[in-house]
Amino acid sequence: MHKHTVKEYHIYDQVYKINITLVIGCKSAAVTLLKQKHNLDLEEELEEFVKGYTMMHEENIYVWLGEFNTSADFFSNFVHEMFHAATYTLDSRGVKFSVHNDEPYAYYLAFLVRMFLEQIKGK
Repeated sequence: MHKHTVKEYHIYDQVYKINITLVIGCKSAAVTLLKQKHNLDLEEELEEFVKGYTMMHEENIYVWLGEFNTSADFFSNFVHEMFHAATYTLDSRGVKFSVHNDEPYAYYLAFLVRMFLEQIKGK
């Protein structure tokens, strides 16, 4: 991905009826895309976050990550933000996290990671 570009990926989860959008790339370009395409003004929020950001707005979850690369740092941040997306989704649907109910979170996190990585890799 070239500097100052962004790439957008989408999942619509038919089970939990929620849209999840992942934007990867330049922070300023991501702010512009999210404002123009999704009517979200995240300039102030993203100023504070260097590596990633996740938010829920209505029935949509938006995730931003910096420039894509194959480093362990990028993938650990990716999984970190996917956990937030999983938490927002499941909590909003009444599935509460606990040591006695962590399996839905583990499966959903794996689902999100797999679905987005397949899109990123072009499968």
